[in-house]
Amino acid sequence: MAPNQTLTDTLITFTPLAMSVLFALLLLFIKSKKSLSDILLNIFIILLAIIQLEFFLVNSGEKEVALRMLILFTPAFQSLPIIKYLYIKSLSSLEPISKRSWLHFTPSILSLILLLIINLFLNDFIKQDAYWNLLIVLIIGFTLVLNLIYIPKSIIVYRKHKISSGNLFSYQEGVDLKWMRLSIVGYIFFFASIAIIEIFDFPGDSFFLPIVYSLYLFYLIINGLKQKPIYNVLTRTLTFKHVKSDIEFEKVKEFITKESTQDIDKYKTSSLQDNEKIAEIANSLTHYLVTTKAFLNPGLNLMDVSRQLGINYKYISQAINIHFRKNFIRLISEYRVEEAKQMISDPSKADITLEAIGELCGFQSKSTFYSAFKKITGKTPLLFKTETASKNSI
Repeated sequence: MAPNQTLTDTLITFTPLAMSVLFALLLLFIKSKKSLSDILLNIFIILLAIIQLEFFLVNSGEKEVALRMLILFTPAFQSLPIIKYLYIKSLSSLEPISKRSWLHFTPSILSLILLLIINLFLNDFIKQDAYWNLLIVLIIGFTLVLNLIYIPKSIIVYRKHKISSGNLFSYQEGVDLKWMRLSIVGYIFFFASIAIIEIFDFPGDSFFLPIVYSLYLFYLIINGLKQKPIYNVLTRTLTFKHVKSDIEFEKVKEFITKESTQDIDKYKTSSLQDNEKIAEIANSLTHYLVTTKAFLNPGLNLMDVSRQLGINYKYISQAINIHFRKNFIRLISEYRVEEAKQMISDPSKADITLEAIGELCGFQSKSTFYSAFKKITGKTPLLFKTETASKNSI
């Protein structure tokens, strides 16, 4: 291989390594208070940096160093799907990840210990074919098995959250974790790209993996920095108008924790199968929404309603599902759309734009307003406004 080509290949593999290190440092220093999700994302990027370092050492001709680096590369490669799973779980869960979750890393830790023992005390074994067969089993076999276990688990966690978010929030922006779906797809494609590079030889293959990796890393970092754990989103939106101090904020957090682990006394012995209790909660909710117009708050969530009614949020969610046969976001959207219809039909508000009406009615964006309005009424806001104006002019 020509010297220029070797230098080019080295630079190509160095770029994603430099990006990994840069983003790991960025995540380390950009936030003063880090959530568990931030820490897990940083670990994920560090593991990717270790993997890219191994690729860089191989391509730059440092075979001996690369061989020793397999001690870190192997468990890092194995740990990626586990970290991915725990990261998604930490973003979507209302309860902290238990200490037992770290037991998921047992295979990676055992691999690390095994390779350390071999490299420290069994140097002769490294030169044998059996060692390479062992590496193939650990790197390819174990990693494949772990991916087959944890990628489906990640998808299940994401799907569960997609359902639960509709029962917790009156909006989707920033809480539906839609970007995480593409992140999972990108992760799968990244691993598939490694297999493609190893199996097929095609022009420009040296550029293929770094490009895929760089795009995936940019997407992950940009969205990861913006995303807050759902638990934090709930506590912040719950304090929308009520909390004015850190002490009050801690009380709100305590309330959420209490609500997620024990029942309000009023419904403590009920499984909420009693139609009277379901109707009672539904009526309380309807009265609260109608009298306070809480649905106009764009950050409204079920925890906020739970706190105001003094009823466990799980029971309110059940009542909405059973009595109204819909989820929380659909129920609140209907109230908002009905309010929007009244404003659009009001001649005194004819000068207010449709976008402004959507905001005044609690929708966080124009697209969300138009989508919800069309889904609920079967018409766009503009068509409804035109038809209403025609009727009023007759």
